[in-house]
Amino acid sequence: LSCDYSMACIPMVTSLADPRNLLTLLTYVGLVVFLVLALRSQRWHAVLLVSLSWYIVPFIPASQVLFQPGTVIAERVLYIPSIGICLIASWLMFTAWRRGYITKEVFLAVCLVVLLAYSARTLARNPDWHSQLSLFKSASEVCYGSGKAHYNYAAELEMAHLEAEAEQEYLLSAAVSDSYTSAIGRLGKIWLKRGNLTKSLEFYASIINHHPKLYHEFTWHDTAYILWQLGDIDKAI
Repeated sequence: LSCDYSMACIPMVTSLADPRNLLTLLTYVGLVVFLVLALRSQRWHAVLLVSLSWYIVPFIPASQVLFQPGTVIAERVLYIPSIGICLIASWLMFTAWRRGYITKEVFLAVCLVVLLAYSARTLARNPDWHSQLSLFKSASEVCYGSGKAHYNYAAELEMAHLEAEAEQEYLLSAAVSDSYTSAIGRLGKIWLKRGNLTKSLEFYASIINHHPKLYHEFTWHDTAYILWQLGDIDKAI
């Protein structure tokens, strides 16, 4: 689980041969099957439609299929849709029991196992939400290939005055996502605070050289300040 699945946390599907396409296909087929059952079954019509509605409708805004809502895919947007999944799973279990496919003992045993498993998972996950620092640390571990996840964790480390650890996370962020200039900018700022103008200028210059049309927060201002301090007045201006 992660509070933020953006920025390459989940690798993009770039080929039809990607096995994840099969999972997507099965998901859509399952939705169609349940929709057909809901429309054809008068007895379970309301139950299935309500279950599917709880699953599909709340997820549409965050799915970015119809429009871009300005939010990211994260576990928090799955809370309400999970109600639909729970309703469908309950209906399947209840139907299997009522039709004699499973005994009452098996039914209760499965319910108990699911309850205990998810209770344990909840208890294990709760400490991650204790603070911003612990939350972003867990995100950086889950989304190791996301420059944004490492940047968020580094920013929290920096605010906690753990500068050495923050620097390592910023470097990792820049390494896994070289287009994520925010981490490079923060590295420049760290070295500027340390008084190493030359090292700071190297980081700022990498942003300006690779993204000359990008206005990045303090990069241009700090670069001008460093050049001024180094005596290169013309470049600073």
